[in-house]
Amino acid sequence: MDSGRQSSRAPKGSVKVIVSHDRLQLRFRYGGKRRYLSLGLPDTPVNHKVAEARARLIELDIISGNFDSTLAKYRLPADTEGSSQDKAKPNLWELWERFVEYKEAQCRENTMRHTYAVYTNYAKSLPTYDLERAAEIRDYALKQFPLDAAKRFITRLSACCEFAKTSGWIETNPFVGMAADIKGYD
Repeated sequence: MDSGRQSSRAPKGSVKVIVSHDRLQLRFRYGGKRRYLSLGLPDTPVNHKVAEARARLIELDIISGNFDSTLAKYRLPADTEGSSQDKAKPNLWELWERFVEYKEAQCRENTMRHTYAVYTNYAKSLPTYDLERAAEIRDYALKQFPLDAAKRFITRLSACCEFAKTSGWIETNPFVGMAADIKGYD
């Protein structure tokens, strides 16, 4: 499967399996908006079959008027073959994608474009997505981004991890309190 960069548009109502950061995602349009569902599965032939099955389920639900806009119905259980370890320890990128998807329903289009799109670009540039290396991520942000922007970004990463924690995807928020420790210029 390619990296999701097709030159032609998918037929209306279809769900595409794409690869993002070596993980499988589903991409489709619903209600006039592009939607993504990160499955958290590594890019393997077996996992592609699982992703294709989820894609067909979404397509059928859209056609039949039974689409679950929360996407909960389409997420994989933690014990899916080949993914139990990955689901037990999702990486920061997977959590960020879910968080942005969650925020999209609650924010204005300008907020998504001018705030979350910027922070998504910051997240794409991170040297690691390992939650156990949160201090390294903070240090990278402080070196790469303006101080105020780095502090706001760390605040958003903490909010992302709080969302993941309340959703049951992680047990602790490694970014909690980090932004408060970042002081202004002396």
